[in-house]
Amino acid sequence: MKRILETEIRIGLAPLRAIHLFTPKGEEDWVPGWKPRYIEPSTHETVTGMVFETAAGGERTIWTCLDWSPREGRASYLRVVPDARVSRVDVHCRGDGGTGSLVGIRYEHVAISREGETWLAGVTQREFEAEIGGWQDDIEAAMAAGRIATAA
Repeated sequence: MKRILETEIRIGLAPLRAIHLFTPKGEEDWVPGWKPRYIEPSTHETVTGMVFETAAGGERTIWTCLDWSPREGRASYLRVVPDARVSRVDVHCRGDGGTGSLVGIRYEHVAISREGETWLAGVTQREFEAEIGGWQDDIEAAMAAGRIATAA
């Protein structure tokens, strides 16, 4: 079973700055409880091929960066929830015509077990849009609190 979900949010930062919010290190500034365990490279630097692990919501997830192209405003990750699902996550930041960015977020989920199929059957586009809209709220709150610098 496979499902593709896409949506877009607006961030009040230029694309080159905004894309850094969607790295494991950048998400530490705005995702509540986000504590990645960096595996490779040990410098915690986002690079194509990096590997890290998260355990948000008690769900062990292994991530690898498939593409890190900040100048193009692009990042892609493969995330694996063992014995459940594999997902490709694509983020693309582009100018919004002003000083901010439109951020396209695309998840392509593939179930690899009955557990994964059950999870995937419960995912809706509406819930996905609400979840990603929450990201926009969390980023704006982190910017207002000074956890994310808004000046270049």
